[in-house]
Amino acid sequence: MKRTALRILVVLFVLVMAGCSKTGKMTTPAPLPTDPPAAPATEIPQPVVEQPTAAPTDAPAAATDAPSAVVITHLVTPGDPAFTFDQKVTDCDTGERIRLGATTIVGTGCDVWDKAKFERPAAASNAAYNPALDIISASMASSNAFMFGKVALYKDAAGAIPADLIVGFEIDTDIDSRGEFLILASGITSINWSTDGVQVWQDKNEDVGGKKAQSPDGQQSDGYETLVFDAGVGDDPDLAWVRISPTEPSSVEFAFKTDLVPSSKIFAWWAWTSLGTFDPAKMELVDLAKDNSSWNLDNTCAWIFNAKPTNLLTNICAFTYPTAIPTITPTPSQLGCLVGEYKDPGTGQCTSCSIPPSIDCKIQLNDPGALWFQCRCQIFN
Repeated sequence: MKRTALRILVVLFVLVMAGCSKTGKMTTPAPLPTDPPAAPATEIPQPVVEQPTAAPTDAPAAATDAPSAVVITHLVTPGDPAFTFDQKVTDCDTGERIRLGATTIVGTGCDVWDKAKFERPAAASNAAYNPALDIISASMASSNAFMFGKVALYKDAAGAIPADLIVGFEIDTDIDSRGEFLILASGITSINWSTDGVQVWQDKNEDVGGKKAQSPDGQQSDGYETLVFDAGVGDDPDLAWVRISPTEPSSVEFAFKTDLVPSSKIFAWWAWTSLGTFDPAKMELVDLAKDNSSWNLDNTCAWIFNAKPTNLLTNICAFTYPTAIPTITPTPSQLGCLVGEYKDPGTGQCTSCSIPPSIDCKIQLNDPGALWFQCRCQIFN
C-alpha cells in the first residue's frame, strides 16, 4: 500500500512539474501603456492657391523655317519687235473726242454690247476719262522664238500708267471667234522685259463664248479655267513677258513663245484693257455680266496673223480686198504713137514713157501732139 501510494505521489509530482514547465514557456504580456496611443498621422489638405503666371518679357521668336521665295531662272529673253502696218488694227480714239469737246465717253459705233465691242475708258458714262484705258491701236509681230504684241494707249497715258491697269491679248488658234489663250499683265512699270505680273490662261474645255461667240446668248461657262503661267512659274519660265515700250512710253509690249500658236503661225488676236479686275473665269463678258454695270474696259476688233482676213471670224475688223489694177493694152492713138509713148518734139519719133519726158507739160510746144503725149506719159508714170 505504501509503495502504491508512493508511486501515485511520484506520478502526481511529475504531472505538476510538466504543467509548470509549459506555463514557463508562454510569452509574458506587455505592460499596459501609461499614455493613450497616438492617432495615426494624417495630412490635412490645404487649399490650392494658383500663383499668377509672370508675363513674358520677350515676344515669341519668329519661325526660322519660313518658306523661301521662288527663284525663277530665265533661259531666253525676248529681243526688240519689228511691227508692220499690215498687222495693226486701230480703235476708237476717245481721248481725241474728249480733247475736241465731246461730252460723252462712248462714241457712236465705238461701243456695241451685242457684238462684244467695248469702248468704255471710264468708271461710268459720266465719269472722268482715263487715257490709260483707251486703246488707240494694237499690233502683232513675230521672230523665231517669240510672238510680239503691242497695245498703244492714248498719248496722255505716257508716264501715268496705273499699277492696277490690266492689259492683255486673246489668242484664237483655230479662228472660231473664241480664244484658246488669254495673256494678261498688271503692275507694268519697267521698259525692260519682265515676267512679273504676267499670266497666261487657257480654255481647255473650249466653252468660252457659249453657243454663239461674241454675242450675249446667256450661255454661261467657266471661261479661261486653267492657269498655265504665273509670273515665271509654269512649265516654261520664259513663256510670256511684258514691258513699257522704250520708244513709245504710252504703249505696252508683250512677248510670248510661239509654242502658244500653231506652227503655221496662223491665228486670230485682239487686245484688251481693264482697270482693277479682269476675271478670266467670267469670259465671255457679254454672257456673264450686265451692260450697264460693265465699265473701265476697252477692246479691239480681231485680226488674223499670217493670213488674209475673213468674215468667218465674228469680231473681225472691217476690211476690203484691194481692187486689181487692170492691165492696159497699148492701142494706136490718133496722133501716130501708142498709148504709153510720147512723140519726141526734137526728132518726131515715138518714145516709150519709160524714158522720163524732158519737157514739162506746161511748156507750150509747136507740136500739139508732143504736148499731149508728154502729159499722157506723166499720167502713166
